[in-house]
Amino acid sequence: MKGISPMIATVLLLAFTIAVGGIISVWLTGMTRTQTAGVTTAAQCASTRLDVTAKTYSSGGLIITYTNLGPEVVYPKNITVVCGSITNSSIANETTNGLPVGQGNSITQPVSGCVTNNNLTVKITATCGSDQKGVVFGECKNTNC
Repeated sequence: MKGISPMIATVLLLAFTIAVGGIISVWLTGMTRTQTAGVTTAAQCASTRLDVTAKTYSSGGLIITYTNLGPEVVYPKNITVVCGSITNSSIANETTNGLPVGQGNSITQPVSGCVTNNNLTVKITATCGSDQKGVVFGECKNTNC
């Protein structure tokens, strides 16, 4: 019986090994880029925070001010106001979105129907980072507003 020469067998084994190594290399590179992108977003947003203040007026209004105290632009996705027994989350939610807030900038939004600081809570959830995958929170309660 005849077989392939040892030289041809060696060349085929080397080619197969190099091809498998190349496939694994491409797969690992793609996975590393995905992981690095997630870490980069988390790092960008780690130093970003929202300062939230709220002031009620006897006429039945509330003014919410949120300030971006970090280096990344934030995009409010959910603003919830609890005032007494009333909950209002229609200021910004996943479909209405609040205005983007750049570094050092503030946004002021009026809310009607709130006349008390008792049980007053304002919570803001926002995305940040160039890909908007990082998450930032801001909150104030009662006299801390």
